[in-house]
Amino acid sequence: MFAMIRSCGWWIYIVYLPIFAIQNGLGEQLGGILLSVTNGMLFAAPLILRWVQGRSLRSAVRIGFAAAGLCFGLAGALANWPVVTVAALVLGSIWLIVLDICAGLPFLMAVKPSERTEMSAIYSSYRDVSGILTPGVASVVLLFAPVAGVFAAGGLAMFAAWSIAARLHPRLGRPRKAFQPGALAEPEAA
Repeated sequence: MFAMIRSCGWWIYIVYLPIFAIQNGLGEQLGGILLSVTNGMLFAAPLILRWVQGRSLRSAVRIGFAAAGLCFGLAGALANWPVVTVAALVLGSIWLIVLDICAGLPFLMAVKPSERTEMSAIYSSYRDVSGILTPGVASVVLLFAPVAGVFAAGGLAMFAAWSIAARLHPRLGRPRKAFQPGALAEPEAA
């Protein structure tokens, strides 16, 4: 679910940001330029990984979805200010990069290490699902709202993922405490 919603966010960013920019007179080149800038931000992945490792996986995933959802929601709400909308989406893409780093880990950690190879084929099906789901939902949204409505719908989906992520175990991704002999021993009577 996390991977699919994150991928839907990328579809929205890659497809509907350039359409929005052209519709609002920001230029035909802006979408491509911003996609290149966002791809360049992937070089910050080691720094982002350090940020992720400084907290629990549940916290990192929840912060990532909440921040991306807020950015996409603001982009939908502030569509009357196209420059602000585009800036919100670019900021949201940074949080999508955070989610690229950490949101797939709960699935992989739930699978036995010996089964990860087989399960990776199932995990990668999120691409196909998001590639069908995003334009399907967007076409329904576009019947009733402008392109900015797609941004708002993406924000709502990310808040749904934020809510689901609350159910992740709080210590997921943290190293187990080392077993200490005698830690389970009965205290001696005085």
